[in-house]
Amino acid sequence: MGATWGYAVIDAAMAGYFWRQAQNRWFPAPLFYLHIILIAYYMYVTLFGASEFWTGVVINRIFEIAVLYVIACSVHRMRDRRLNTKRARI
Repeated sequence: MGATWGYAVIDAAMAGYFWRQAQNRWFPAPLFYLHIILIAYYMYVTLFGASEFWTGVVINRIFEIAVLYVIACSVHRMRDRRLNTKRARI
């Protein structure tokens, strides 16, 4: 249970950071909501209990979703810059 709250504190700090960043740009907003969902999940695990296996599975899947989102945004940004460079040459 102590590790769960440790993760909750880390995710709360990350949610605060993404919330601050989301005020200026749209990219961090989904990451903010993802970390809020994680904090709610940690509260659920603390109140109702869950096996360490399933807690780990859920946390890992949510982390993979966040990584895929960051990769997709990076690909979008690279593509957008490439298209803008081509337009500037014409």
